Amino acid sequence: MFVVIQWFSCYNKIMTTDKFVYLFGKLIPALSLILSMALRFVPSFLGQLKFIRNGQKAMGKDISEGKLLDRIHAGLNMLSILITWALENAIETSDSMRSRGYGLKGRTAFSIYKFTKKDKSLLAVMAALFLVFATGCMNGASYASYDPRILLAGFTIQGHQAPVSVPVVEAMLTYICFACFCFLPVILDVTEKEQRERLRREFTANVSHELKTPLTSILGTAEILQNGLVKPEDVPHFAGNIHRETERLIGLVNDIIKLSRLDEGGGLGQWETVDLYEEARAVLEQLAPAAQRKQVTTRLQGGEALVRGVPQIVEEIVYNLCDNAIAYNRANGSVTVTVENTAFGPRITVADTGIGIPREAQGRVFERFYRVDKSHSSGGTGLGLSIVKHGAAYLGAQVELHSEPGHGSTFTLTFPKAGA
Repeated sequence: MFVVIQWFSCYNKIMTTDKFVYLFGKLIPALSLILSMALRFVPSFLGQLKFIRNGQKAMGKDISEGKLLDRIHAGLNMLSILITWALENAIETSDSMRSRGYGLKGRTAFSIYKFTKKDKSLLAVMAALFLVFATGCMNGASYASYDPRILLAGFTIQGHQAPVSVPVVEAMLTYICFACFCFLPVILDVTEKEQRERLRREFTANVSHELKTPLTSILGTAEILQNGLVKPEDVPHFAGNIHRETERLIGLVNDIIKLSRLDEGGGLGQWETVDLYEEARAVLEQLAPAAQRKQVTTRLQGGEALVRGVPQIVEEIVYNLCDNAIAYNRANGSVTVTVENTAFGPRITVADTGIGIPREAQGRVFERFYRVDKSHSSGGTGLGLSIVKHGAAYLGAQVELHSEPGHGSTFTLTFPKAGA
């Protein structure tokens, strides 16, 4: 009984409807979609049915009142209204699924979870723990009796031993493996929740700081202008400061909105075939004035490479990588963008000759608002690489970083192969 209670307590702590649908969807995606839609729409239909019935009652056409034919007619009216409502829901769901790329690699399961390398390692550990536990059970190491006295395999309790002869070490190992098998996922789940809460607090603090900085500058400049402390010939300069800080504030808000949409995974546009080479060419043309101001040479090489994705997200990823490569470059430096088809899928590489990123900071550069060296800040929002990371995850692409301080950085983005 204790083992059963322990098992289901751990299961109930970890498992949610979303996780269950995800695991089920890996085996039978179509049936999983039906199950998830049922879990979503059944409560909705019940609420709509109650709403319709209340409306019918208000008109004196309730199915519980009147003659039999009147009740049948009222029931058919309710059914007709409910079917119409259901069709509207189906159309809305279909549009939502199409916009999220349902049916494409990595999107078919319609899940907010990804099976990462960490998950694979944990699965291997769990399998090993279960194997040891199962082996111990077959050898009788899990034997336990509580009536009329407590007897455990491998232990002597008040002079009594279990009828199964098992070494103490094997029994202890069996119990420990079972405890780890049950509680390890719980510990990891609680740890991840704490990490998410910490990231949420850091994000809130960073947003507050990043929003306050331009607002303080705008307020201070406006007060100086309001109090008449500026000479007429200096007004354009101060107005320019307000305009510049306002643009920075709008850019920050827009980047936060983009990240929020990427986190939610919806309303990001239709999936289409995108040419990485053309996207890179358009982005480099757009950034040509910034590169000229920084005295940085840009070069595009390679050829056509077609990927499936949302054009807006692909453009955002390429733009942020190239923008960073120019902003954190040195004078007379260069940025080389290479687009190619590889055995692993279409790939775009952005290499620069800039200041580089220290090894200890490379694991954090994709965090929101993280800057390696604020003294070399380009004046951006600090969200560019975070948008790259989340956008790549949404499209099923892999991001790699290679960098050495003083020798520049190279970002490589590899997309899934077409039809994979």
